[in-house]
Amino acid sequence: MILDNIRFLGQGIWVLQKMDEAVYECHAHPFEQGGIGRHMRHVLDHYALFWDGLDSGVVDFDDRARDSEVEQNRLRAVALLETLRSTLTDWMETRPDLDRQVRVCHNGAWCQSSVGRELQHLINHTVHHYAFIGLILRLQGAEVDDAFGVAPSTYQAQLAK
Repeated sequence: MILDNIRFLGQGIWVLQKMDEAVYECHAHPFEQGGIGRHMRHVLDHYALFWDGLDSGVVDFDDRARDSEVEQNRLRAVALLETLRSTLTDWMETRPDLDRQVRVCHNGAWCQSSVGRELQHLINHTVHHYAFIGLILRLQGAEVDDAFGVAPSTYQAQLAK
């Protein structure tokens, strides 16, 4: 699960590095409510909250920073993705206990979970927002890798056909 998160962060880095700044910042119709920068900022918020709550065992996904600089600065988003990827890579080497219990809040509801389950959540959440980013890019005429914004199991099933 950690490795899959690392891979998805790498996908984000790769896509953002190829992207023009104007495309990243675009909030014109029909993207005014969810341009690429906003989707990427939202993904990064979730990873930061997971990481920040890991030591205490309390992860509040509702307590997002909503850093507008990340929404408007593609290179800042790339730097944060690279830092997260490096941090997760180092953490993976410590062989963390993925069954360790954590308390999680999402949409105002608290529940018991585990570190591993929350890593799965981050994968699903990231794929969901990457799918929107891929759609926005395609609507703007950009070429996007077929695997971007697609769950690994879905992509493997498509390849097998």
